[in-house]
Amino acid sequence: MPTISKSLGDKIQIKRFEKGLLQSQVAKELNVATARVKSWEANFEKPSQAQWLELVKLLGLVDGLNTGAPTAL
Repeated sequence: MPTISKSLGDKIQIKRFEKGLLQSQVAKELNVATARVKSWEANFEKPSQAQWLELVKLLGLVDGLNTGAPTAL
């Protein structure tokens, strides 16, 4: 687990650990595959805007500037 959040994936992973959640639990809450959560944490892809908003609620992420959050199309 990263100790300093450098990327969006790091932020997701750190908050997930702080909440004591498994990737599979986050995936179930967001109705996505566990592989999708792994991909976010590995910075292979970013969550959609809707998924990001759910992550903000679930994990207590900060929704605002400098979060690396996806932007609306």
